[in-house]
Amino acid sequence: MLHALKHISPEQINQVIFWAGNPSTVTPPGIWLIFANDYMNLHQIELEKALYVRSILAMGIADSVIAVFNSKYTYWVKRPFMREPSIHTIMPTPNHPSYPAGHSTLSATAETLLSYFFPENSAKWKNLASIASEGRVWGGIHFPIDVEQGGLLGDKVGEAIISQLPYLPEE
Repeated sequence: MLHALKHISPEQINQVIFWAGNPSTVTPPGIWLIFANDYMNLHQIELEKALYVRSILAMGIADSVIAVFNSKYTYWVKRPFMREPSIHTIMPTPNHPSYPAGHSTLSATAETLLSYFFPENSAKWKNLASIASEGRVWGGIHFPIDVEQGGLLGDKVGEAIISQLPYLPEE
């Protein structure tokens, strides 16, 4: 994490800021909904399916946030700056425990769900989730294990939702 902060590129800084969800910006759940909307509009997905996908995606993101905060307040892992006060982060550090990373959890859930509905775009969804996750390490607010385990938790949330999906509209 210290190496990532020391060698961060301008593009990585831009990604950290994009995904930060700072005041007056769209937060990561909204970013994922925008990605889904843009994809469905571009590919002219029928309204009924688009609404269904958007609803499942929003529900999945909400479920992943519940799971991640349950974990954060179970394990109470300190943030990097709490262990090493000399760390200067790219963005403000959130005021909650570090492990697991929320961005990784909700992004993995979004990626899992969107890859299920639109497998032809799976590589792009995976790349976006990876950038959202790694940006938390680049920015100095998470340890690599936070994003790794957050991704695994998010995958599990997405898989649980897929296994329980209600009626899928016909195309």
